[in-house]
Amino acid sequence: SDPWQSPTVTPDYTIPYCSITSPAKNLKATGVITITAAASDNVGVSHVDIYVDNILIDTLTSAPYTTTFDTSSWRRCTAHSIKAVAYDNAGNRKSAIISLTKSPK
Repeated sequence: SDPWQSPTVTPDYTIPYCSITSPAKNLKATGVITITAAASDNVGVSHVDIYVDNILIDTLTSAPYTTTFDTSSWRRCTAHSIKAVAYDNAGNRKSAIISLTKSPK
């Protein structure tokens, strides 16, 4: 093998897997909720961004991809979204979104 030859680099086009495992879809939320995303990739996940109502609330760099969010500022009976976006080292990404409602209590 030629020591001066550049190694062959195989591009990574595989999109990571991403899902939100907690809270459950359509949950009637109250107080502090735990948000957990599952993410995997054929090469590796670099990070998972967590958004609430399209506002980034946390960037998680290692599993378990878990954070918390206080829903006390939400008005009662209003709809909200949680989105997780998993990235691999090549910049490929996959998102998952769920909806929740602020509890009427």
